[in-house]
Amino acid sequence: MKIKIFSGHLRDRRTNIPRPLAAAALLIFAVVMRLFAAPEWLSGQSRRYPSENFILGVGAGSTIDSARDAARAEIAKVFRVAVEQTTLETASERSSATVSGRLNTVFSVGVEQKTASRVADTVVGAEVAQVWYDKKGKVYWALAVLDKAKYRRELSMKAVAAEEKVMKSLERSRETDSYAEKLKNLSEARQAALERDAVCERRRAVDDMPSQMSPDDLSLNSIEAEIAEAKSRAAFRIVSDKGLSEDLAAELSVRLTKIGFAVASKSSSERPAAAQKSKDEPTAVDVEARFDVAPFLRGQSSWRYYRWEGRIEVKDAGRLIIAAAASGSESNPDEDIAMKKARLTGLKILGDLFERKIKSDFLGGE
Repeated sequence: MKIKIFSGHLRDRRTNIPRPLAAAALLIFAVVMRLFAAPEWLSGQSRRYPSENFILGVGAGSTIDSARDAARAEIAKVFRVAVEQTTLETASERSSATVSGRLNTVFSVGVEQKTASRVADTVVGAEVAQVWYDKKGKVYWALAVLDKAKYRRELSMKAVAAEEKVMKSLERSRETDSYAEKLKNLSEARQAALERDAVCERRRAVDDMPSQMSPDDLSLNSIEAEIAEAKSRAAFRIVSDKGLSEDLAAELSVRLTKIGFAVASKSSSERPAAAQKSKDEPTAVDVEARFDVAPFLRGQSSWRYYRWEGRIEVKDAGRLIIAAAASGSESNPDEDIAMKKARLTGLKILGDLFERKIKSDFLGGE
């Protein structure tokens, strides 16, 4: 019996290439094709980043940076849509629950609009995991991912911090005897409640479990009701001398009404006398307004110059809490026009200054 002995490697009959070499070539070809093939996450799904644990954002751009920004923006859209949808739902619920109280209904709608506008266009914690360049389309693609568990923990800590701020602000508002301090702390509580509720709405996008509701006395509606009640329990008494000071008193009255405060009197030549306030009597906040416009000379100019100056003092329970003053000048060849310009400019500047101070010292910068 003859025995044939073969030397060398086994070869593929069709290609006459050694089989180990053919297998290696196929492996290399598969790897190359995989590198150049479009990644699976372009569809918005990824086995490496399952939707149960991650929020994905896919973005495209002409540069790597623009693609990364677009991917992060896609994640932000998830939260923006979630909050806007919740805004519509809660606004409807609150409107139907407060049909008998007109003020509460108006406040509820306004608060929900603020909540929607507070949603940021970026989400802290979103990371760009992968980038792919489509040579054929000459476009960069990026995948941004957000770890749900990690982001959920971060949002929970923010919500707790905001809730603590709400409680401390409300506590201070209920302890103080100062009307201004009470309103300011209530406004700070409202701001913290808005932040807390916005954080809770974001959490809904990464948490299947419903968020725990805040106690009724810490809710946004409850705080708004307290602010409305506090405003209704106070009246500003604007005191001024006769003449141009009465114009300033009228301007301040308009500003207070716009903010939502009641005005007991616009002007009077007599200062209010201190009196014992009864329990049911509204809190009186005294405002003293002084304003004057006078001509002055400047060289040999044919123009007419007028200087305006004013001062505003606000007292809460006899204690001076706001003292604001401003002055300036206006000119014109026509004396009447110069005087009117000075008067109108002074009233506008003093009115703006007063409004800013009231918002800052009574409403926490609202």
